[in-house]
Amino acid sequence: MTKVDQYKEEKKNRKIKRSNWENWKKTQEIIYDKYEISNAKWDFFYDEESDEEFEKREKDNQVLPTNDPNFKAMEKDMEERSKRIAKRRDAAEKLKKVGNDLMKKQKYQEAAEKYTEAIGHIKDSKV
Repeated sequence: MTKVDQYKEEKKNRKIKRSNWENWKKTQEIIYDKYEISNAKWDFFYDEESDEEFEKREKDNQVLPTNDPNFKAMEKDMEERSKRIAKRRDAAEKLKKVGNDLMKKQKYQEAAEKYTEAIGHIKDSKV
C-alpha cells in the first residue's frame, strides 16, 4: 500500500506541476509578446524527468503485483464482494419501490415491513 500511496502522490504532484507550467505559459503569453516565452521557469514548475521517462518508469515498475497469487486471490475476492453488494443493493432498491407503492396505497404496516426487509439487505445505505 505504501508503494501505491507513493505512486498516487507522485502522479498528483506531476499533474500539479504540469498545470502550474501551463498556467505560467498562458500568463506569459498575455503579459509579454506571444513569441517570447522563456523556458527558464521550466525547472521551477517541472521535473527534470521527461514525461516519456516517467511513463517508461511507470510501466517498468508496476505498482500492482499482477504475478503474485495472493494479489490475484484478493482481487478475485474483491470482485465477488462487489457483485454480492450489487445484488443486495438491487434487491433493497426493489423492496424500497414496493414499500413506496404500499405507502401510496396507505398500507403503512406492509410498507414498513418492506422497508425493514430492504434495510436488512443493505444497512449502510441511508436511502
